[in-house]
Amino acid sequence: MTGMIMRTIVPLQIIEYRSPKYMHMMAGKFIENWTETREYKIRKIVYKESRIELVERIREVLKAESHGLAGRLSEINIFYMLVVWMVYTNKAGVDEFKYTSNEQYLLEHATYEMDNLQDRYIDDFVECIIYTCNKCEEIDRWKIERFAGGGFNEKFKSIFMAIAVCMNDIRGNLRELYDERSYLYSMLHDTSVTYANISRWINYLRR
Repeated sequence: MTGMIMRTIVPLQIIEYRSPKYMHMMAGKFIENWTETREYKIRKIVYKESRIELVERIREVLKAESHGLAGRLSEINIFYMLVVWMVYTNKAGVDEFKYTSNEQYLLEHATYEMDNLQDRYIDDFVECIIYTCNKCEEIDRWKIERFAGGGFNEKFKSIFMAIAVCMNDIRGNLRELYDERSYLYSMLHDTSVTYANISRWINYLRR
């Protein structure tokens, strides 16, 4: 019995509280296999001293301004959409040569940079969302109803809408995004919100 105890492997998790918060988010997501909803709730607690509540305020404005898709976007959708938009507009505050494939690193830096976003920037972002969502409904109302009704994974829905907003700003035409056979649509199935992925999506739109 003593021999069995001595040979027993006990997993230990060492937490260094001086390490960046994004490392704790990485560990928690990996160990506990968080859902998107769970991860976002924890993110709001971990980064409560930042301006992450801005996302909730944007959602309230969209709900008041739109009864369509824009008004039915969740906080999770808006958070990821804002992060992608910040990278697209060079407001995310990340080192583009460091940790380009680390999602939590980007999300942390973008969250902190929300403190520096001007009201005009937020107003423009909200207007872009509403305008793009209206165009999306005109193109394929059936797919949009599936979006709003929970027919898609929340992360994919967030990425799809984030790219739609950027695509509308770059091209003004969203139809390729709705073609499920297109290369662009297939690219979005890698839903890691990393600097490398966002750069790849944006560069494709600009080609």
